[in-house]
Amino acid sequence: MLRRQPSTLVGLLLIFLMVACTPAKTTDESALSDDELVIVDDSPADSPDQASTEPPPATLNIDGTEQKSGITGYCWQQGDGTSICADGIGFTTPPDPIPAEATLLAQFELMLDAKPGRAQLTVFPASQPVLTVPEESDWLHWKSVPGDQFTLPPNNNPSIELTLEPGLYVFDMFVDWPDYGGVNYGFLVAVEGASSRDSTAFVDDQGLPLDEATYRMRFEETIGEFQSLLMADLTDTYGGLWVEQHPEYRIVIALTEGDIETIRPYLDGYEWADFVEVLPVNYTLEELRADQAMASQAADSVQVSAVTAVDIVNNRIELVVGNPDLLLSDLTQAGVQLPESVVVLASDPEGELPGTNLGVLLEAITPDGRAIYLPVQPPSEDSMAALMEGKLVEVDGCLRIEDGHYADGWLMLWPFGSDIRVAEDRIEVVNEDGKPVARVGDWL
Repeated sequence: MLRRQPSTLVGLLLIFLMVACTPAKTTDESALSDDELVIVDDSPADSPDQASTEPPPATLNIDGTEQKSGITGYCWQQGDGTSICADGIGFTTPPDPIPAEATLLAQFELMLDAKPGRAQLTVFPASQPVLTVPEESDWLHWKSVPGDQFTLPPNNNPSIELTLEPGLYVFDMFVDWPDYGGVNYGFLVAVEGASSRDSTAFVDDQGLPLDEATYRMRFEETIGEFQSLLMADLTDTYGGLWVEQHPEYRIVIALTEGDIETIRPYLDGYEWADFVEVLPVNYTLEELRADQAMASQAADSVQVSAVTAVDIVNNRIELVVGNPDLLLSDLTQAGVQLPESVVVLASDPEGELPGTNLGVLLEAITPDGRAIYLPVQPPSEDSMAALMEGKLVEVDGCLRIEDGHYADGWLMLWPFGSDIRVAEDRIEVVNEDGKPVARVGDWL
């Protein structure tokens, strides 16, 4: 049950597994990464026949228009007593939204014959895209912002009538099957009349007069078309495009070769052509994306979990880890060199650098001599919250959530900085500030 959202529950980074808890002092990053526990293609399986290894997609139908879901994350049983959990970066949706009226009927179809145990829909504005999108991806990724939650009927064709203000929305549907696992499905919906509401939000964000905000937002669709054309025709020189609102409005195009005359033939007919400027850069977008893949592979080679992003404005790749110095040292010792376009940044630049980039398995001894283990995630800039409800229990030295679906409950991986504290009458998990966040026997 993986879900990115503000930490409004227990404030824990939790990933749930049906595996054994063993006392290895340092854990492999590939098993304890908080951005991807298992590296998967973020496109969902096309067929329910694949349900034994990964979840099939779902579909959303609004007024006759159908959309196939993205999959944000899942924990899925493998048929051998174990489950694989995977989490992507942000909430995953298709790139093209379904158009909808303000009052709409959302009809979902689950491509699994088994009846789900529960289903929940969260609707929030698609206002904060995540820029870390692999080159081959056909999906968009969104950061979570506050939204509304709705309980759906637990069947294979749940539907719900909603009334929404104009705007672009992420529909995040969480579905849990007792015999298979839980999945977060993502959809993208555009409620008609978005320009008025979005312009108002633009005024708030950019400090612009409403008429100016509306004027500028009118350009967005055609700028997107123009960008796609440049990417197709100028692959060998194109470094990216972005819009700057301040101090003056301008549309910036990055090129490794050429100038404004290079793109002038593409500007005919666009009312915003006079706002275009060309910026010379060192790397094309294709080169940056290739370097991004190399940076991820480099971090993986030393078993360090890292977030990568293409920063087109600064024409570079950002590789984000808990402690950059430790990563660079590990890469040097391994003889691995990063591409010149890559800069390594700390996930918390304002805080104290952690002493490791690895996850660990902490151990505490109870007064009667029993060992209790706490798997802890590597340091990361992201956090997650558990949607699962259940009782925190201790089973053979492991802390698990018992929700009635699995015999021993779900094994949890806790956020970096967590610790375990034992006493005569309690076993509890504390956060990096030493504040208790969970206690054995309590309901979460």
